Amino acid sequence: MKVNDAMLEVAEMVAQELGYIEVDQWTIDAAKDWFWGNRSVAAKSPTPVLVRACKYILPQFEEEKDEKKRSPKIVIDMHWGKPRLGVDLKDGTFACLTYTDGKLSESQSFGEGGLDLAYSLKKEIDRLLNEDENGYSTF
Repeated sequence: MKVNDAMLEVAEMVAQELGYIEVDQWTIDAAKDWFWGNRSVAAKSPTPVLVRACKYILPQFEEEKDEKKRSPKIVIDMHWGKPRLGVDLKDGTFACLTYTDGKLSESQSFGEGGLDLAYSLKKEIDRLLNEDENGYSTF
């Protein structure tokens, strides 16, 4: 399984568990992306640099929204040509992870539970990456 596929699966799993709904799926082409870092990676790559992306949101009424907090969402986007999974929870907790060559290369977190969230996302992505063809873990 590729990292992008594992992230998509984890995003869907977290969304279902927390009641988020899918609003979009698309493919990001680094050569056409708004972020200059992705365009730079694409310019140096002999093959197209593509990431399958998605976005889930937590339905909220206007009166439930807190302008001081980030909007609850789950997003897969592209950072320097690599897939990045970001999860914003309703309480303001946030974590995002970027993988390079099948290993965690960057992580950010905010809020009291941010580190725990980042670690649980990493653990689940790594579990999916380490399963063999028969569905058995290689640990």
